[in-house]
Amino acid sequence: MISALWKQIFKNYIWIPKEPLCNRQPVKQISEYPNNPEFDYNSHDFTGKYISGESSFIQTVQKFILTERYKYMIYADNYGTEEAAVIFSVKNTDEFSRQCNNIAIHLIETYPDWIQEIYKIHRKKNKLIIEMKVKGKPDTLICVVPNTKKKAGINN
Repeated sequence: MISALWKQIFKNYIWIPKEPLCNRQPVKQISEYPNNPEFDYNSHDFTGKYISGESSFIQTVQKFILTERYKYMIYADNYGTEEAAVIFSVKNTDEFSRQCNNIAIHLIETYPDWIQEIYKIHRKKNKLIIEMKVKGKPDTLICVVPNTKKKAGINN
C-alpha cells in the first residue's frame, strides 16, 4: 500500500522521444532572437525592461505553451497549444507523453528558425521543463514553463 501511494505521489511525467525531434530547416543564432518586453510571471506584469536572445526566446516559448489555442481572438489559429489547459494536471503518463509530443511538434512548426532539436519534456512540481538544442549555445537550452494558472488558483 505504501509503495503504491509513493509511486502515485512521485509519478514521473517525462517524455523522451526515441530520437530527438529534429528541425530539418536551417536555424539562426539564438543571440539574434528579437527583443521582447520582459514579463514577470510572479507579478503577472511587464517589468518595463526589454530582453533579447536566449532570454527573449525562452519567454516566447513560455507564452506559447501557456496560451490555449483558439481561446483568444487576438492570436492566429495556429498560435498556442491545445494542451495548455491540462498539461500541468494530466495524471495519465501515456496522455502526458501524447501531449508533450504534440507540444514539441507545435514548437518546431512555430519556431523553425530557432529550434534545432527537442530532446525531452518533463513535469516537475508546477513546472514544465523543455530541453532543446538551439544554434549558438553549446549545451542544452532548458526552458522552464511555470504553471501560472496554479498560482492564480485556477488549476488544481
